[in-house]
Amino acid sequence: MSDDGREGPPGSGSEPFTDPHPSGPVIDEAIRPDVRWVRHRSALGPLPRWGLVLVVVLIGLLVGYRMFMDWVNDQMTPSDLPGVEVEFTIAFAHFYLREPVRWHETLGLLLVVGGVILALLST
Repeated sequence: MSDDGREGPPGSGSEPFTDPHPSGPVIDEAIRPDVRWVRHRSALGPLPRWGLVLVVVLIGLLVGYRMFMDWVNDQMTPSDLPGVEVEFTIAFAHFYLREPVRWHETLGLLLVVGGVILALLST
């Protein structure tokens, strides 16, 4: 069998191949039955793909920024009435740790309780 698939000794009955473009690659643009896909390139090039990537990144940055700002605002917003933490801390120190309550702690506690009562009365 010859090089080109015909019967006979190699090289018999066939012409030698000559490259029509000896200085560059051979580009065969003929339709071939073994190729079943064609790549269609966009007229805009990679802009639609990179535009989609940019939109996804911007949405991610916006969501991350909003989540961070919501977290910061949650830290700033009081979770309970002002003074509740002070009352709990003084009560914890007196009853659990058996520390004596000093006069300035009692005065501060009374001021906090009075402020909470006034705040509740004003609403």
